[in-house]
Amino acid sequence: MPVYTILNKETNEEYDVDVKYDELQNILEDANLQRVFKPNKFITIHGSVMSRTDGDFRSHLKSLKKKYPGNTIDNS
Repeated sequence: MPVYTILNKETNEEYDVDVKYDELQNILEDANLQRVFKPNKFITIHGSVMSRTDGDFRSHLKSLKKKYPGNTIDNS
């Protein structure tokens, strides 16, 4: 189920609710509550792409680098 952020206008407190959309509409019938729109949270990846590739792919890059001298392939 999606997570929605609700603002209580009286207390100025924000909290998250994990409910279906229909249940959210029931919650928002209270005049003191308002839905807050926030940007999505993204998963970030640490490290380079090459640090997460397997050895076979790295070997393939090395063979390409040998076969085509002067290229800009970085196989480190």
